[in-house]
Amino acid sequence: MALPIILSLKKHFDITLYLMNAPSAGFYHALNLDITVECFESTLQIFLKKMRRYDLAASLYPNWKRELAGISRVQAKRKISFFDPDYFLSRLPLTLKIKRENMHDLENNFKILEKLSLPMEFVSPKTLFLTSNGVLEKKIILHPTASSLSKFYPFDFWRGILESFLEKGDSVLLLCWKNPQEVDFCQKLIEACKNKERVQLLVGAPLLKVAQLLCECQLFIGLDSAMAQLAGLLDVFTVALWSFADYKRIYPYGNHVHVYLPKEVYQRKEYLFGYPQKTPAYLKRADFKTVLEIASLEKKEDFVIKPFFKSPVKFYLY
Repeated sequence: MALPIILSLKKHFDITLYLMNAPSAGFYHALNLDITVECFESTLQIFLKKMRRYDLAASLYPNWKRELAGISRVQAKRKISFFDPDYFLSRLPLTLKIKRENMHDLENNFKILEKLSLPMEFVSPKTLFLTSNGVLEKKIILHPTASSLSKFYPFDFWRGILESFLEKGDSVLLLCWKNPQEVDFCQKLIEACKNKERVQLLVGAPLLKVAQLLCECQLFIGLDSAMAQLAGLLDVFTVALWSFADYKRIYPYGNHVHVYLPKEVYQRKEYLFGYPQKTPAYLKRADFKTVLEIASLEKKEDFVIKPFFKSPVKFYLY
């Protein structure tokens, strides 16, 4: 979700990007954006690193402990960070504050341009990922897993979706990370289905490769995850299967986004920090036939959210 604001700021500044994990750093290196990328693997490294002086230091939202520690260490003529009343540590750095409003985190980050009196330009990242061969065979991409088991929808739900596409003759690509629980879930899913010859499983692909595959697919259905966010951002027809996060702040941001949302999450007033200890019981209520209706535009949405830069995002309660 940081990529659009980075592309917009890049029009006006030479950028050094400080990141807190190696996979993210590898992703930005692979994009060849002509920016400097530095990676810290611990908070201690932030305090040991000698950083050069900058004209501007900006902490992108959300600000967590290490990001706030980092911006406190950078020497800069101006500093910008966010004030989030839900997160007390956001009060600490001596910076120009932008109050987080009840909108998508991506749009909160674009307030940096407002503070700098720069034009509100949204640079689409899609051209970064299109392959030189153009559009290849159109596939359905499913992402049935996530980093936390508490986000998993039931096995039979996914089997119903997969079998429905295979029966129609579609080619399906399953994506998952290297986590043994995710691989095992996907492998068992394939074994439980007929017409296995039209299913592929791709395990642990770099995010750059995933982005290229998404640009070539006709439909993405997956859990709330980085892959769903990327699919939305690339304007892929996306059906995001929500679990418990604050949907108003981090729904996939794109022109063809549909969110299957539990009523319990829609009705919840407070922001949920962290993951629940176990899978919420309401996920067992998910109906794969309804999701297929959403994917085929046969289902009427319950409400929409209108982003600033993109088409309305449709939400379907269950």
